[in-house]
Amino acid sequence: LQDALAAEVLPSIMPCDWYAKSTEKVLKPQSLPAGNILFANKGNYLEYSPVGVVGIITPWNYPFSTPFLEVLMALMSGNAVILKVATQTVAVGAFLNEVIEAGV
Repeated sequence: LQDALAAEVLPSIMPCDWYAKSTEKVLKPQSLPAGNILFANKGNYLEYSPVGVVGIITPWNYPFSTPFLEVLMALMSGNAVILKVATQTVAVGAFLNEVIEAGV
C-alpha cells in the first residue's frame, strides 16, 4: 500500500494543482524576439493549437500515474485521447476513465 501511494497516487495528484493553475498561462500565445537583426522588422509568434486526437500507449509498470498525467495534459490542451493500456492493467484503465469522467 505504501509503495502504491508513493509511486502511483502522490505523483499523480501533486501535478494536478499546477496543471489547473498554469495551463492557461502556459498555452497562451506568445510574442517571440526576432533573434536576428535581419528579421527585426518581422513578427514572431508562438501559438499552441490542439492536434485533435492523441494516442497514448502505456506500459504495465506504473499503470496509473504514467497514463493519468499524459491523459491529463492532452485533455487540458484541448485534445481528445485514445488510451491503450497494457493487457495486464485493463482494470486500472477502466478506473482511470472513471477518475477523468469525475473531473479530477
